Amino acid sequence: MYDLLFLILLLKRAGIQENDFIYKFNDQNIETPEDLVKAVQKAGVGAEVEIYIIRKGNHIKLKAIIGEDTSE
Repeated sequence: MYDLLFLILLLKRAGIQENDFIYKFNDQNIETPEDLVKAVQKAGVGAEVEIYIIRKGNHIKLKAIIGEDTSE
């Protein structure tokens, strides 16, 4: 299970910045933080993912690889 701190670190490594709005993760629309957690879990460790954001009115696509949650 991914915790909030792990997700924040993953997103920062992918290039997410403060005030970015995540609206899509791979092919799944994101409307709530829970949607994001489910999308990350669905993709799984080692998956290369695409994260779609809005930053200052611009639509941007970022790529990341999901690592293991070592927070336990």
